[in-house]
Amino acid sequence: MRCAHPGEKLMHILKTACFLICASLITPATADDLLSVYRQALDSDPTFQAAGDAYLAALEIRPQSRDGVLPELGFTGSYSRDRFDPRTTGPTTYATNQTYTLGLRQPVFRLDRFIQLEQADSLIAQADAEYEVA
Repeated sequence: MRCAHPGEKLMHILKTACFLICASLITPATADDLLSVYRQALDSDPTFQAAGDAYLAALEIRPQSRDGVLPELGFTGSYSRDRFDPRTTGPTTYATNQTYTLGLRQPVFRLDRFIQLEQADSLIAQADAEYEVA
């Protein structure tokens, strides 16, 4: 820049110095890469979130359906202690009762449970496809 007047040159130097000082005080903005911007967009997209939630819910169908064909195992136990205190004769006696029960139940064949298990696999495949589309 050509300055005809010495005051203009000084003014130009002051403006440049002021600009450089202000520029050095400003913190640089963080530059996001394309992948982080894409992930932020997915995190805030309600359609994608709904598809992800539906997919996770569909994955839960398989274990629940599998439980229908597996055997049921149960265990119970009890403990009791009774005190007998004859006021007239004899010493105080105690009786202890312990009861434990282990049960296993398996239906011989339940076609509806096996069909439900196959349907669960189909629902999972469908949810996977819908999630990929979203």
